[in-house]
Amino acid sequence: MLVLNLTIGMITPPVGPVLFVIATVGQLKIERLSKAVLPLLLAELVVLLLVILVPSVSTFIPNLFGFAN
Repeated sequence: MLVLNLTIGMITPPVGPVLFVIATVGQLKIERLSKAVLPLLLAELVVLLLVILVPSVSTFIPNLFGFAN
């Protein structure tokens, strides 16, 4: 959950620092980049909601290997 929240925060306009880095490196306008990131941001929000509301999504692999109770 922490990593998902951090990635969402780093790409969320208007303050997302990763947006500024990508815009500078790619020589893109920040407005155009913000519009292009919105569908990906929506997908990340859906995944975050799934992890929060359905804990078995994030604990399936550890349970499979016997690391969780």
